[in-house]
Amino acid sequence: MSRQELKTDLSIVTTDYDFHSMWLNRTFHRYFVALGETKAHLTALGLPENRIVVSGIPVDPQFGAPVDREHVLANINSTPSCRSCCSPPGLLATGRSSISSSA
Repeated sequence: MSRQELKTDLSIVTTDYDFHSMWLNRTFHRYFVALGETKAHLTALGLPENRIVVSGIPVDPQFGAPVDREHVLANINSTPSCRSCCSPPGLLATGRSSISSSA
């Protein structure tokens, strides 16, 4: 592609809320990003708006399936009265805080 021997358009689908500069490349024709803020940032950097699609983060439908809470708690040796906190490690690096707590 860089030698222009293959005529095709490439897209990149980011699976993170923040867009990393390592993904900026003239090879990509279209960027699929998670947030409108990211689109605004990329257009401010000079990418044409029509090459950026706000599509959210692709998530496998199985993650939306109902969960048997009692079964999960038993698997991790926990109880419903034990408070827990879950935060994806990548989120901590963004400066955003999204903590989920359950009782």
